[in-house]
Amino acid sequence: MAEVVGVVASGAAIVGFGCQILESVFKLQRTLTAIQDAPQELKTTLEEITIVTNVLIQCLDTPNPHAIGSRQAVARDQALVHCETACKHLFAVVSGIENSIKDSKFRSRWYSVLAVLKAKRIADLVARLERVKSTLALAQIMHLQSHVAAAWLHPSLCKQLLEYGADSSVSFHSDNLFWNPLGLAVECAGYYRYHMFPGLEKYRPEPQECRGRMRETMRVLAEHGSVEAHQGYQPGEFGHWNQSRSALYWFRGTSEDFSWLIKLEKPIMTAKDWDDYIASIVLQQTEMFPNDSFPAAFNKVSNMKSLAKYKDTSGSSLLHYLLDTNFGNEPGIWLNGVDIFTFVRTLLQHGANPTARNNNAHTLLMKFAQHLRRYFMSHDLLFNAEAAIELFSGFLARWTRVLKSCKIDLGKYRSQEVESGAEIFAHCRGFEDYSSATVEPRIWFVRLVFEQIDTNQELQIKLQFKSRDKDKMMPGTWLDELADT
Repeated sequence: MAEVVGVVASGAAIVGFGCQILESVFKLQRTLTAIQDAPQELKTTLEEITIVTNVLIQCLDTPNPHAIGSRQAVARDQALVHCETACKHLFAVVSGIENSIKDSKFRSRWYSVLAVLKAKRIADLVARLERVKSTLALAQIMHLQSHVAAAWLHPSLCKQLLEYGADSSVSFHSDNLFWNPLGLAVECAGYYRYHMFPGLEKYRPEPQECRGRMRETMRVLAEHGSVEAHQGYQPGEFGHWNQSRSALYWFRGTSEDFSWLIKLEKPIMTAKDWDDYIASIVLQQTEMFPNDSFPAAFNKVSNMKSLAKYKDTSGSSLLHYLLDTNFGNEPGIWLNGVDIFTFVRTLLQHGANPTARNNNAHTLLMKFAQHLRRYFMSHDLLFNAEAAIELFSGFLARWTRVLKSCKIDLGKYRSQEVESGAEIFAHCRGFEDYSSATVEPRIWFVRLVFEQIDTNQELQIKLQFKSRDKDKMMPGTWLDELADT
């Protein structure tokens, strides 16, 4: 019992030191803010000190005595020593700057500070700050290692942690997914990062800096660590891409960076497993918007016939994903200007089935129709049936022309769509906010109509909508019970 009390006490002491460090950092940051032209390197170092300190506090603020053994207690004691040393270094820095410039009348610019402190003194203060970061890193390394530094794109901190012995191949488990630092670095959307490490958003670089910082973080993790780009893939488990922790699934960035990442290593896989692996990455990349890396992933496919017929665990093919994605101003064109029909044509030419059904028995055009309200919501537009028919008429006409150019028998295609139930009204799904007072008061249904009088006539595909008033929600009613499916 005494050992547990001692461990908890040392954890509380580290938190106390951490709060003192944060107070000193904020004090120094305020001083630097008042000084024009202060070096960016110094500001970045202070940011990194704050990140490491915050992480340490998060780890130790609510300790769990039942999970602590004697070896962990020793590690905590070592962390306590490192934090105490960091505090002393930082206090010396703050005191040195305050005492040296408080009597100066010309401290509004950095050259004035240099004149007062002298270059050698500044160099010594910066070196002390680096030691603060180093000692804090040693304290923090026993907990989350390099995951946080990678997630928030701080390559210099990643490098320092790796040099002190952090294992970059260790995975962090969250929401049934496993993440190594490389996966967190390239997952630019931030959903998982914000969920796993809350409170650190302000230390994320500005959007215009992210790509450069991500590229440097990737390089540091690859060159100084043992991280694996393909870590987590399970060969032979067909379609299990969505539970993998491979960084290539979550990557958002340039085609050049994606190509660099995939070449880091060549995993030992059979040809069939490799084809499935690349296909699963391509499917996931359709969901990672806005993104320029989808074409790069698509171009890495060596067996296009395999990709054309590949399905994930939901039974969806790449055609399902391409037609059911977030479009830019024009349906069929992504936000980055990529035309999905370029890839649709290639897939059809290599044997993709235009009437393939997923596990819900939906063809790709049925899935597209049921989810098209997403376009209106993503563009902040009020849904209107007449507007939707006109807006997507060009998209459906392009789909028909691509089918014809790929020598698809349009009469047979029409029959298979009708047999699959495409002409039966289905719930037109949207992402509704039921707590909003302005929520759509009607439930909409959609179906596809295939018009072709004879085989000599062009096939025309149209949308039809109908609606009904929503039922009043009774207490205890589930939202799904309000909509016919």
